[in-house]
Amino acid sequence: MQESLENKGFDADFDTFWKEMLDFIEPATLFFLPQLHREVDWSQDYRALEQELRGLGAKGKMKRTDKLFRFKLRDGTERYVLFHIEVEAYPNSNFPRRIYEYHSFLNLKHQFIPITILVIFVGKKPSKAWDTYETNHFGTRTLLSYPTFCVDEQEETALINNPNPIALVVLANLYVIRSKEDIRLRTTLKRKLLSILLDRKIDRSEFKKLINFALNFIRLPEENDNEVSNFITDKIMKSDTPYFKVGNKKYIDYYAMIIDAVFKSRYGVPMEEYGRAMEEQKRTMNERTLKLDQLEQEMDMQLKTQKQIIEAAIEQQKQVAEQQKQAAEQQKQAAAQQKQAAEQQKQAAEQQKQAAEQQRKNIIHAHLILLLDAKQISEHLEIDLKIVEETLATVE
Repeated sequence: MQESLENKGFDADFDTFWKEMLDFIEPATLFFLPQLHREVDWSQDYRALEQELRGLGAKGKMKRTDKLFRFKLRDGTERYVLFHIEVEAYPNSNFPRRIYEYHSFLNLKHQFIPITILVIFVGKKPSKAWDTYETNHFGTRTLLSYPTFCVDEQEETALINNPNPIALVVLANLYVIRSKEDIRLRTTLKRKLLSILLDRKIDRSEFKKLINFALNFIRLPEENDNEVSNFITDKIMKSDTPYFKVGNKKYIDYYAMIIDAVFKSRYGVPMEEYGRAMEEQKRTMNERTLKLDQLEQEMDMQLKTQKQIIEAAIEQQKQVAEQQKQAAEQQKQAAAQQKQAAEQQKQAAEQQKQAAEQQRKNIIHAHLILLLDAKQISEHLEIDLKIVEETLATVE
């Protein structure tokens, strides 16, 4: 089984990018809540109110990805809509209660103006619906049902054929889920997503956000991302689509946006910002009258110093290794000597045992065969009288 791309540091930043893409609130409402979209008066300004979410929730805060909007409906009334992004495929049992708490806090804060909550599951398909909170305590019943949307349940073909820009966001998320353990597949799907995006006729502001989203949301190792960047460049150069046909007055504008997005994906900052930083660096260097040869000399000196440090460290490591080797050899020799000494002690003990046994046999022989008493045996064999007596006591 291949290691997950998420474990290799190429997991998608669901929170940041979904929050940014939900700023496409009209297409997002059309995509996720079409019935509400029909009732909103889009000629009236809507308000993004996620700053009001601070301080709410069971633990004093809501998720930083939650987005709250206030709309005017065609009948003149107001409606709040909360988009809640849930990354985990297996929320704990407190999840519905957490949604209920959000709903309750917002109701109290906004004097019971109707609130619609949509939960978007952006990870693997949840283990259950998680779309209802219900309690019943001795006849007092609380019930909150809310719509949910699971990215993992969506059909790729339907998303590709859907002209709504949010469909491409969902499609990118779907591709991340389906290529979790396959770098090659993720590279192919990222190219496919970008190809779809480049072939569509999309408003300039939407295009800029979507191209940045597509390039940065689906993360790949540098080698694979370079392959994708080259693919985009080749496609633009050979494209017959309306935006990228050479001679079209929008060509340069859109091409610049793509190049800027690719640059940002690779280096982390827009090309214009990077250029300003480089100009500022150049200006600072000029103000300090730094010359190239001085920088080279400093660099050479640093390299020489680093080389000396590295060589000294290597030499020191060699010496330490040699010392460790010698110490290990000494330990080995000491262990061998200890083993030899133990063997010699064992042999000496065995010899002592044999001598004692032979001495015992001599005493018994002198007593039984030669009929000598203990004192005679002691004098004749030059053995301590007490030892002779103890030995004879065992025989008698």
